[in-house]
Parts: sequence; structure tokens; C-alpha cells
Amino acid sequence: MVILPILLFFGSIWNSFSLQTLYSEARQVRTLQGHEKALPLYQEILAQNPNDVTAATRIAVDLQNAERHNVIGRGGNRFQRLRFIQLLESFGWNCTTIADLVFSSNGNEIQANRAKSSSSPLFLQPLRAGTQPPSPPTCSLSACIQLLLLAVCIPKTICVKLLGNEFVELLEVLGIAFVSDNDENLLVPYVHVFPITVANTIIYVATDLHPNVLSLTTVGNDGAVMYIGPDSVALIDHWSSLGALDIGASDSIIDIGTGSGVQALSLIARSSGKTNVKCVDINKRALRITRLNFDWNNFDEPTLLLGNINQPFGTIFECDNDDDPKPWKELFGNSVTYIISNPPFLPVPINDPTISSRYGWFSSGGLTGEEFLESLVRLASNVLDRTNPSATLAVVSEFMNPHGDFDLHLSSWWSGGGGPAEALLLTNEQAISATTYAQRRADSAEETIEWEKHLKQMSINHISPGLLFLKRKREDATTLVAKENTREDNMLVDVKHRLVPKSSEGSIWTPTNQFARNFTRSSIVEFSRR
Repeated sequence: MVILPILLFFGSIWNSFSLQTLYSEARQVRTLQGHEKALPLYQEILAQNPNDVTAATRIAVDLQNAERHNVIGRGGNRFQRLRFIQLLESFGWNCTTIADLVFSSNGNEIQANRAKSSSSPLFLQPLRAGTQPPSPPTCSLSACIQLLLLAVCIPKTICVKLLGNEFVELLEVLGIAFVSDNDENLLVPYVHVFPITVANTIIYVATDLHPNVLSLTTVGNDGAVMYIGPDSVALIDHWSSLGALDIGASDSIIDIGTGSGVQALSLIARSSGKTNVKCVDINKRALRITRLNFDWNNFDEPTLLLGNINQPFGTIFECDNDDDPKPWKELFGNSVTYIISNPPFLPVPINDPTISSRYGWFSSGGLTGEEFLESLVRLASNVLDRTNPSATLAVVSEFMNPHGDFDLHLSSWWSGGGGPAEALLLTNEQAISATTYAQRRADSAEETIEWEKHLKQMSINHISPGLLFLKRKREDATTLVAKENTREDNMLVDVKHRLVPKSSEGSIWTPTNQFARNFTRSSIVEFSRR
């Protein structure tokens, strides 16, 4: 009598283990070989686990996923785009109400208050394939949370009941969610939609699904657009939201590696979206999504520029047509007020296809991780306004060997007659070792070895997330003459390195780290006013 339950118990364990192995294999194939090769594996997964309602699995088995991914940024007119945001606002789509619903309903006021200190709801993690979903939504806000943040598929009947037929129709028109190929009553999200608070103003940002969901770096016909992560909002939390930052309608702003446009959007939100903005990306999909996000926030449309700043030329992007290539300096002009960027910064071992295939345009910073940062600094030395003491390059990135020779690198990049400059570098007090970094980036013991080997070859010993601000130094002629023929001639950039003390609240990038924001504020305000 006892044998049957025991057999059923061990059979359940074996089935669970077998399914998890299948999920792992499917993710690996999807990452390295794409949707088409992984399709049979995900079909088998869904046959064994039909209750899997993660977008990760449902998109993987959707035969129309490429076409559906290509709708975002193309679908709908301006009225429909603005109407979608009006409806979202009516549901209370902001970080405060989301935190209240997620935490306060469980009586966790401390966690709720901490979450509400963040500019965006990054306290919620999108679900990987096979993850147990939360209970079905019971209100419009919980439905939006599951669909637009957690990447959970929801029955269409529930969506219509909670969100209204108009909203559900707009989801498909705009390319945000579609009815599942395998279940005509299941709505599958294809993008995230984030509310982000900037100095008491809420902006709305669409971007591609988190790697937890997609597991690969191509989406539709293009590369995936950078998801919203802690680095995406670090400049917002530490700089863009500062009252000391005065953005005027005559200012010229360039967002390089714009992705979803979140950096530009957050900066111009302070000027009601009326500033002269140029957004640059190598990915056409990113530029289309950026245009959508400017529409959503009712901002003036930016100039969209297509190209790789590591190359000498870029083009003006109009729909899907490219203009004649022109030098970046010609496209930017030489009176730029602010250059902002969250560039690709990972020092990826590009010779290992298993590793490099997981990192696309928005994440790989070349072998050293500094390939794009170097190009940014070189460009800034040529195009930042020489007559405006506020003209600044602002960068969020990981910094290699921040306690070592980074200042030497920065001076060598600041070239082309840029003249003396000053920089503020903010990093964690305790940079992590190359060994720890390798362990965090790797998916296996074998990959850890490859990462460690690569970092050693690149002479990278420590890494820290951080922020960099750089601008021309205001000096009189006497000071400049005194510096002739001194070592300072070769140190074109005077770097002030401030270390954010370790605290229980996390890293400098941690969205809820009030301690870090309080620490950096005085240094950033002082630097901005020089």
C-alpha cells in the first residue's frame, strides 16, 4: 500500500528534474542559435507543462514572434499612443502605487517605503521560463504589473474585465502584447512599460523584455534594446533629478547609445520636453522605440542618428531610410551642452561564442569594456560647448581598475585640442575583484575560468559600477602658463575620485540606496557649479 505513493513521489521528482533540464537546454539553444532552433524544445516544454504562462516560454513557441516584435515603435498613430498613456495613468501607473500594492497589502510598510524611494519599480523581477506566476490579478494595477513588468501572460477575458476593451485593443495595435498562438484567450506581453519618476515628474518608457525573458540578443529583425536596469536609472537618481541642474530650452543635448531614450527623456523632463535633443544608436529598433517614448511623454521629437561612435560616420535616421553618412562632429555641432550616455561596458571575451552570444550591442564594451567610453570622451573633447561652463559629459558605466590607472586613460582619451578638463568619478568604496566579477558574469564553472583568463589578459584587476562627469576646466592664462612643461600638461584631465562608502543599502547603483544618493549629491552639485 505504501509503494504506490513512494513511486509517485519519486516519479514527480524525476519529472521535475527532467523538465528543469529541458528548460536549461532550451535556454542554451535559444541563446546560441536563436528562436527557430529552440522552438521544438519549448514546444515540448509546453506539452509537459501547459500551465507555464511566462512570456519567456510563450514567445519562444510563437511562430509569429519576429513579426510581432517588429510592431513596437511602428504601430499606432500619435493619438493612439497618447491615449494608451492616459489609460495607464488612470490605473495609477507609478512607482509609489505599485510599491503600495506589492508590499503594503502584505503589511510590509518598511519594504514599501524603501521601494517608494526608488525612481522606478526595479524591485520587481521579470519571470524566467517555467517560473511559478503570482495569483491572477484582481485590479487594473495588478494586471498591468503582471503584464508590463513581470512578463506574465494573462487571460484576455480578465484583461478586458480589469483594463477595458479599448486598452486591450491598444496593446496589440502598439505592439505591446498579443494573443498567444497556442491559446486564443491568453495575452502575451512583448515589451516592458516602465513608469520612472524624475524630480516629481513621471515619464513612461517602453523597452524590450529583460534577458530573463528573452535569453538572446536579437529581437525581430534587429538587436534587442536595453532593458531598464539599475544602471538605466543611476544618472536619474544621482544627477538628472537634482534641483541644481537647470535645463533650458536653448540647451543642446546628445544621448549616445540611447536605447529606449531613457537618459534623454529624464533630462529633458525638467524642461517640459522642449529642449534640442539628438539621440544616437547603432540599432534602428532602439531609435524607433525612442521615438515612441518621446510621443508617449508628449515631448518634441528628437533628431535620431544611426551609427556606431567607434566609427567616423553616422547618418540621420528617418523611418527606415538612412541619409548620407556624415562625420559625427558635423552631425553634433560644436556647442553641445550635455552629452549623456549609458554605454556598453562589459569586457566580454568575444572569442568565446557561448559567452559573447549572450551580449549584444547594448552590453558588450569590447575586450576591455572601455571601447565605447574612450570614443565618448574623444567626441566630447571636440563637441562640448567651449563657451558654456556647464557643458558636461555625464556617463553611467562600470569602470575598470578605478583605483589604478583610470585617470591616465581618461587624459589620453581627452584629445583633439580639448584643453584642460576636470572630472568627477564616483565609484563604490570597495571595487570587486576580477575573480568575483568573473563568477557573477559566468553561467558555469567553465565560463568562470574563461572570464578570469580574459580579465587577466586585459590587465583588469578590479571593477566598480559608477558615474563619471567631465567638463572643460575654467582657468585663466596665468594658470595655464604655469602648467607649461610640467607633468600636468600630460594630465589633461584633473580627476577627483570620490568613493561611496559601503552600506547595508547596497551599491552606488542600487535604486533604493538613499545613503549613496545623499553622499554623491554634494560632490555632484559642487562639480556642476564650478
